Amino acid sequence: MWVRCKPRRTVPTACILWVCLGTVNPMSVALLSACGSAETAQKSAGAGVLPGPDSAQDPSLAQAHLRGGGAPVDPSVQTGRVPVETPAARIEEQDARTPGARAAGSVDGCAASGSCRTPTSPFPTPRRLAPEGPEVAARRGAQQEMWTVPLPATLRRHPDLGFPRHGSISVGTIATGHLVAGRRLEFEEPNLRVMPEHRTRGTNYGTDELVATIAHAAAAVAEAAPGALLSVGNLSKGGGGDIPWSISHNSGRDADLGFYMIDDHGQPVLLPSLLPLTPPDGSVELEGRVVRFDVARNWLLVKDLLTRPDGRVQYVFCARFLIRRMLEHAAALGEDARWLKSLDPVLRQPKGTASHNDHFHVRVMCSPDDAADGCRDLVQGEEIIARSLPGYKQRVRAALETLENDHATTRAEDALGMLTILGWGVPRDTLLAVLEDCQEPVCAKALRLAESRGMKPPAALLERLLSRTDSPGSMASAFRILRRLDPEEATAMAVSRLTDRRELVEPGPVFDTREVVRAHAALVLGWTARRKDVPVLLPLLSDPSRDVRWAALWSIRALSAGEVFPDSVLDSPATDMAAQWEAFLDSHRSVDGTFRRELNAHGYRVKALTRDAVIPLLAAVKDPRDYISLHAQKALRKILDVKQPINIRDKDLSHWEWRGVVEEATGGNTGQRRP
Repeated sequence: MWVRCKPRRTVPTACILWVCLGTVNPMSVALLSACGSAETAQKSAGAGVLPGPDSAQDPSLAQAHLRGGGAPVDPSVQTGRVPVETPAARIEEQDARTPGARAAGSVDGCAASGSCRTPTSPFPTPRRLAPEGPEVAARRGAQQEMWTVPLPATLRRHPDLGFPRHGSISVGTIATGHLVAGRRLEFEEPNLRVMPEHRTRGTNYGTDELVATIAHAAAAVAEAAPGALLSVGNLSKGGGGDIPWSISHNSGRDADLGFYMIDDHGQPVLLPSLLPLTPPDGSVELEGRVVRFDVARNWLLVKDLLTRPDGRVQYVFCARFLIRRMLEHAAALGEDARWLKSLDPVLRQPKGTASHNDHFHVRVMCSPDDAADGCRDLVQGEEIIARSLPGYKQRVRAALETLENDHATTRAEDALGMLTILGWGVPRDTLLAVLEDCQEPVCAKALRLAESRGMKPPAALLERLLSRTDSPGSMASAFRILRRLDPEEATAMAVSRLTDRRELVEPGPVFDTREVVRAHAALVLGWTARRKDVPVLLPLLSDPSRDVRWAALWSIRALSAGEVFPDSVLDSPATDMAAQWEAFLDSHRSVDGTFRRELNAHGYRVKALTRDAVIPLLAAVKDPRDYISLHAQKALRKILDVKQPINIRDKDLSHWEWRGVVEEATGGNTGQRRP
């Protein structure tokens, strides 16, 4: 993918990535200097991202041109652009139709605890992320080296169907959602403070309910123990979305709270960061002295969190040995034993991740208002959609009625966006009518809804959409949906599109996004074709467009389960690629055999693709090479006989999901997620 900057200069995707990541450093300024002055680059680098719904089948591809190796970039993924917000006490929704209005609108394992990504202090250390394409890179970080602090805020706009606004909105789940109009927790507030390390991160935003819960608990402790000051770590970043320290904290309902500590003289001590405590008394050495877990004040905090009249706290995660000390203290104070026992499901050490011996992880449930607007709690690993709430039903009804009468206006766009968020399917005929009309930006929303609901429109309709759309986003969604059709039909349609030489451009304030149709068609073949179809892709390795060359190489590797050609072929195509391919086939007779070779070559010890290989295959899900992760997930599906979606866009999340599947199927423990 290339972009045309203002004024009309072409720069590589690296420019987009640094813009979207909000990175301001010499490299980003140099890249963005093609768009104007260094001052312009600084301003541009403050952009946030508004990602659309992700398809579980999207490839995530390496930024080979940024780091000098790995798989090619997936040019099918579109990069979003939204200006960064000012650091106000509340991130306001920018809705032209309602000026001045605020936005309306096994919990076991890593997603439950939300601590699967934990770099060491004071700043994130390199984390071996799965390689990803531009949209995902902008959302989660193109590579671990590119995380920067403070994390850029993302401006969110919630679909407006005329319902009353109620403040902040937590949308989706704690692992995949986002935050609209989040409330900012100030660095210094009565009875609490954001820890020095965390002040640099931009992760002090949460829902109204979460911030109020934290403030109330801090006040309760300070009332009983005057002078007590609660230390606060990560909440969510502005606008929510992924952060590098946790797999949760996406939707404004999670908070990391530091422990109250005392020294040998019983005097309060403030820790500079979240430091792991050692059993049995929860001690740690700090500046040459030993400080300890203050059982009394920490119990006051936990008790207030778990006895709120609104009952909104869903979990308080903490190390088991610290919980034991607090419960023993509570029993000594005369707390009811049955009540203390009843706290077990809520106050506990999480499974499948680190013990949380360095902080309390607090999660609040969706408020009724938020649940009606698309917030989803996770209970025993299942997403809870509040279909029975009157507000939820009213929104669904209003959205469906809008679509019955309107296929083209902004209100129709909002109706489709609301149904996507609510997880509600549009009647097939209604959605097909919108797609037949296909007026932008409604068409893009309709395609995203069809994509998120797993809909398979008629092939003829997709063919017409691909032929006439001039929207990069609509084209990308249509190609992703195409992957779900009958493989032979999808392959034939993708091959026919390899002759489509259009480059679709979407104007933007800083740059124009340009998508190459042939590149998307080539990517489809990586999902739907067979190894015998690779010769169709070989000529594309010499295509003038680097996007097309990336896509062709990605699909060749996906179809063959091997590297086949080195990354250098993107810059210096060989003249005898057909002969090289035939030589590869001679020495790699089967896809499974090739995959086993690749696994063992990269440290995964596998003799055969049987149940004995489940654990190394699970580890391979996180491999930075997309073709290895892809085939590892395919092998797990076959071995375990499950229909788990294949997801190589977010390999951290995919690994967590597969881990749950493997544990359920084998009854075994696959080990800790976090070292």
